[in-house]
Amino acid sequence: MSGTGSLFSLQGYIRSADVQPDGKIGKLRWLGNVPEATLELSTNSTDKTDSFSGKRLQLGRLDTGTTAALNLTLDYWSSANLALGFQATVADIAAATVTGEVFPTGLVAGDQVRLDHSFASALVLTDSATTPATVPAANYGLVGHSQSVVELKNIGTFQQPFKAAYSYEGVENTVLFSAPGKVQFLQFDGINTETGDAVILELWRARFAPVQSLGLINQEYGNLALSAAILFDSARASDPVLGGFGRLLQKKAA
Repeated sequence: MSGTGSLFSLQGYIRSADVQPDGKIGKLRWLGNVPEATLELSTNSTDKTDSFSGKRLQLGRLDTGTTAALNLTLDYWSSANLALGFQATVADIAAATVTGEVFPTGLVAGDQVRLDHSFASALVLTDSATTPATVPAANYGLVGHSQSVVELKNIGTFQQPFKAAYSYEGVENTVLFSAPGKVQFLQFDGINTETGDAVILELWRARFAPVQSLGLINQEYGNLALSAAILFDSARASDPVLGGFGRLLQKKAA
């Protein structure tokens, strides 16, 4: 890099990590392709003007606050990325089997019923007669993409409510708003494509806001637009090498 600087055009990896209770940074996770990433810095201030000159000239400016934010557009659909946008926890639900799951009463041909579990297979329906009768498989079927909705095709003379037995596959369960206020470390591991020089931005404490909009029907590729407030880190602020919000690192010129 010359003494006068250089032109720049940046690309790079953006990674996140949980901030541990002791303030240490956990394992890093790449967020995938991020076509847009913008760092916003601002200070709030109040101005003081004179009351004697007749021109109300500015005498001073008092800074009353400092804020920082990182806005990201994520291209990759993953449970971990969705957890950031949904302020969510993610946990596995193991595969298992179900017996005796009771359907609503009063069903007619064409009605659809949601199963308690998705990705069902080996579905068998029985009725509620004293000696339960098995409903022929031709009388019903799983519809949709997630194998979680049963459509009744022929009710026949079976005694309702129907009861379902089936197997279901394991799933990743993402619970919305179950982890509000979770703090993340963010790293931009970048490169100036004009010069080939590495650029590193580290932000110590980031708190993501819930995603404001997520398109569920897409005509083109979808994305996840996220915004994180960069919080002040009082522990690192006492270290002039680290600072209270973050730092930018570049290799020193030879």
